[in-house]
Amino acid sequence: MEQARGYGLRNPIAVVPNGIDCPDVIPPSNRTGLRRLLFLGRIHPTKSLDLLVSAWSQIEREFLDWELVIAGPLDSDYSRFVRRMVATEKTGRIRFIGEVKGQQKSQCFADSDVFVLPSKSENFGMAVAEALAHGVPAIVSQGAPWSGLDSHACGWWFRLDCSELVATLRDALSHSREELAVMGQRGRDWMEREYSWAVIARRMQNVYRWLCGMADRPEWVYL
Repeated sequence: MEQARGYGLRNPIAVVPNGIDCPDVIPPSNRTGLRRLLFLGRIHPTKSLDLLVSAWSQIEREFLDWELVIAGPLDSDYSRFVRRMVATEKTGRIRFIGEVKGQQKSQCFADSDVFVLPSKSENFGMAVAEALAHGVPAIVSQGAPWSGLDSHACGWWFRLDCSELVATLRDALSHSREELAVMGQRGRDWMEREYSWAVIARRMQNVYRWLCGMADRPEWVYL
């Protein structure tokens, strides 16, 4: 909306988020051994995975019971660059597992303790909502519109900078499984309350009722 206003558009704008499928039952975790920090999405320069690898390399020796798992297509030049970076720096406990979809993606979230997205820019960030819907707290850069992670106490919303990411990772990975599970449940409750398809459908319905003169202007329509 702010970008649209910046272009000089002065018409009413309805700000309605994407809907999210909240699983009725989260798959039980199949993971044994290491705790997991997960990135899941496109492996593209805008996602700043090189920054994530650099930050991980600074803290990995402090958290020997954690691994970093990167899920996403591995056929791009950038993915090859990041994998070479990992090999060159000899950074430990980073696994690239390729693209995951459907039930495999759901299981990937279920097997993770924390989700991370250090993106330069996102208009939404579906993977953040998906992680939260699976009860996984999230670490997200301020390039994505997820300030609610702080206000709902279900994650971390950090300024995109290597030192900031290092500090945030250090904080998140210091939490116990139980503490992260409580944060994850708060995130799941938030997704069900504000991002489920039933809620989104009602919001859109109210927008059209207002346009037809059948209801007052919803609070998410800005003049």
